[in-house]
Amino acid sequence: MVEEIERELEMVFGRSLARIALAEMRAYVQQVYAHLDAGKLSDVLQHLEQVRGKTLGPSQVFDSLSAPPGKTTRAQRVMRAQLRAEVENLRRLIKVRNYSSATFRSYLRDILAFADYLRSCGETLTPQIAEERVVDYMLLRRAAGVRAQSLRSVRAALKLYCEAQGVHREFRLINTMRSGRSLPRVLSAKEVARVLTAIKNEKHWLLVSFLYAAGLRISEVVRIRVGDIDLEGLTLRVAQAKGKKDRITIISEKQAELVRKYSAGKHGSRFLVESAQRLGRPMSIRSLQHVIERAMKAAGVQSGASAHTLRHSFATHLLEGGTDIRHIQRLLGHEHIRTTATYVHVAVRSLKNIQSPL
Repeated sequence: MVEEIERELEMVFGRSLARIALAEMRAYVQQVYAHLDAGKLSDVLQHLEQVRGKTLGPSQVFDSLSAPPGKTTRAQRVMRAQLRAEVENLRRLIKVRNYSSATFRSYLRDILAFADYLRSCGETLTPQIAEERVVDYMLLRRAAGVRAQSLRSVRAALKLYCEAQGVHREFRLINTMRSGRSLPRVLSAKEVARVLTAIKNEKHWLLVSFLYAAGLRISEVVRIRVGDIDLEGLTLRVAQAKGKKDRITIISEKQAELVRKYSAGKHGSRFLVESAQRLGRPMSIRSLQHVIERAMKAAGVQSGASAHTLRHSFATHLLEGGTDIRHIQRLLGHEHIRTTATYVHVAVRSLKNIQSPL
């Protein structure tokens, strides 16, 4: 539970735990988790403060004991007793439906942002909020450059928020938001090699290599456990991935030596690579993202590439190599084949083998 609260804090505040002021962190947890008994709440706060303290130097700890004068967080501005109760209802509904904790954090972020917008307009978020007000907010966000996909997520969050309070809302005026489909960014095999070569830390290299060798999402990479890996069969079990589904994917023989090194003497339930600051915990997603960003810059890879680009490259290169698209679908864990079919449009080698009829 505490680990989920950590990720929730980082999502809501938009920065790492180490960068969240202690007063902000305590205020948020006390408001959102007021339903916990006093002893449990105290334990959660104590643990968060200990984890946070381990990632800061002495001067940083001192400087971040309180929020900057005159500044408040979004949660502090809008999280009143009524909204706290409604958020708890949302949490319970998400749990009953077996949605992931990441879904709750994403929906909570969207709901707090909309509630903050309403506050600036002199209004309060309730399940009966006028749909025209939601449209105004959507138009404002779109003008700010927010993608239609993100706006659809806001709509989904608001629908579930209302449903959790016993109010059914469809928000039909924003039901048909559409966006142009852009093709995924893909690296060439040489670019991937340059990125991996730029990473000198063995642990970092191993984790990043799983993005390309196994086609994993970055959230799946950091949570690889020793027992998930079958070196003899060169396969990897991805447990409870997106959509709460397990799947099996492939790994490379080139990773085997380092896998053996970092799994030696560890119980199968241990993470393959653990955080240097938090014993027994996985490396944070943001830390690994920083590693990848630096490696891509050092490799001279064009802007627009990210950790997910390596997953796209895995799928595209397999398709170019002749792997059946349904096998790729299973390796990636896509529910629908049309999602995997996107890579057909970026498979350069396949296009080169097609001749014009002219």
